[in-house]
Amino acid sequence: MNLTPLLALALLSPVPSTSHILTMNITRPSPAIPLAPSPLPARIPEDDRNIVAALKTLSRSNLSRLKLIKKIPLQGPLWEPEGIVRLASPTATDDEERFWVSAGEYTAPTSKYPDGEWRDGTDRTPGAGFAHFVVFDGRGKRLGDWVVTKEGDIEYHNGGIDYDGTHIWATLSQYRPNSTGTVVRIDPAKLELERLFGVDDHQGGIVHNGIGTLTTLNWGGRKATRWTLSPSSSVPPSQQQQHPLIRGASVSPATETINPSHWIDYQDCRYLGDHGKQEVMLCSGIATLAGGVEVGGLAIMDTQTMVPLWEVPFMERTEAQGVLMTKNPMDVALVNGRVRLYFAPEEGDSVLYVYELQ
Repeated sequence: MNLTPLLALALLSPVPSTSHILTMNITRPSPAIPLAPSPLPARIPEDDRNIVAALKTLSRSNLSRLKLIKKIPLQGPLWEPEGIVRLASPTATDDEERFWVSAGEYTAPTSKYPDGEWRDGTDRTPGAGFAHFVVFDGRGKRLGDWVVTKEGDIEYHNGGIDYDGTHIWATLSQYRPNSTGTVVRIDPAKLELERLFGVDDHQGGIVHNGIGTLTTLNWGGRKATRWTLSPSSSVPPSQQQQHPLIRGASVSPATETINPSHWIDYQDCRYLGDHGKQEVMLCSGIATLAGGVEVGGLAIMDTQTMVPLWEVPFMERTEAQGVLMTKNPMDVALVNGRVRLYFAPEEGDSVLYVYELQ
């Protein structure tokens, strides 16, 4: 496989020498049905601008404008879903839509160390499990289940995901704070996964601006880290497609920013483009306040400063499990001129909830 030349300006941990995982780890009930549209849908900047403008008209007083328009049962087990991206053209039918869901299958739970003890910088045992990408069509039919880790891998937690028009970006991390993670990207058409670089902290949410800058969030979204990915300047453009991925050591991230908001812990995010001098992303999340009160919400924020530009509570819950909608997977799209939000918060037997801004 020819790798796009990337210089990861990152604090690197050891990364397996294998740069991609092939389709042998994928279960496909109907192999003739593609797992991604062809061609892959492009990111549309005008749609992103319209989404941001429309969402900013929402406030606590008019959230009733978000209407639940679809409940789509997702076929088969989904363990713990973490992130979701919708791959579809503007005119796609339900059968043509593709939803990629990142999920974690946990075979041994993590356990807190006794008496509040911290060991090696973290507060719990590693547990065990597998990271999955599960693909559905717009009717909830299960089209594929791709296991992207193997038994014994310590980084089995699959976090939030983002799609940039070419690749799905994701993180595989230990399922505990202050641990390690690996940034990966997936070509959904070729079904190839590249491990780009390791990070000396758990990584959850991730977005890519499409031109070489990543923003990742650590445990609870308390810290944002920006990473610069760029072609090697020493290689002529005509040869860059053949130049291998460069991995360095003792290289720092471009910036690290403490999240100034304590409203919710961001779970899954979507890059929404450059607005003036600000690059922004939409994130969803939840938080547990004093007395066990759970709150959920949505936020648009500056990817560089993490300063919220818009926030609203969103306290809708699922019918079957009573889970807050904004727990884990979230995506947003402009469909027939209207903003749609997609949530899949339930563990095990899950449902895709589609809300439309009216």
